[in-house]
Amino acid sequence: MAKVTLPLASVEARGALGRSLIFMGWKGKQIVKGYEVPNNPRGAYQKISRQKVSVCAANMRKITTPNATFPNGSKMYQMLRELLTPGRTWSSLFTSTILGYIGDDSNFQQLSSDYAAMSGGKKVVWTAVAENLTFDTLTGQQIATEIDPQLQLFSGAYGAYLLELSSYNYIYDDHPQFWNSAKIIDYGLDYRSSL
Repeated sequence: MAKVTLPLASVEARGALGRSLIFMGWKGKQIVKGYEVPNNPRGAYQKISRQKVSVCAANMRKITTPNATFPNGSKMYQMLRELLTPGRTWSSLFTSTILGYIGDDSNFQQLSSDYAAMSGGKKVVWTAVAENLTFDTLTGQQIATEIDPQLQLFSGAYGAYLLELSSYNYIYDDHPQFWNSAKIIDYGLDYRSSL
């Protein structure tokens, strides 16, 4: 890294010059360095981490935020906004809650086991709600294993349980493994509607 005095005939320079030089400030000094292609690790630990973040992102994309049809956003959006403290966003609250739990590999495995242990009828409901919300299977070289849509939604439901979100019809204060069909359906509706 080289120090720069009056780079490119100016007092300050920031940004890239093509894909060869990067100009930036660092500790109050002007610095120029060569462009390097960012490293994209594909180790097992990185893939597992990306997988968990992808589960959170999938849930975030399915929650309706304010728009012309729903000026206040969906019920899920409203419930998350009610819990905000200054400086937090609804998405950071929900994501940090989910990642706070599934970030531990044993917890993520336990959540997967909890889902797998449910009766077939409940799994059908979770699958139908996930399909209705258009969740896709998480797959690809960037993640460790495929994650089914219903497990993604189930992980989001676990976040709602940890936050004890309160909908119109239910308080999500018990593990989603024990929710009845009506509660699962209501949870899915909270993602898209503001009734």
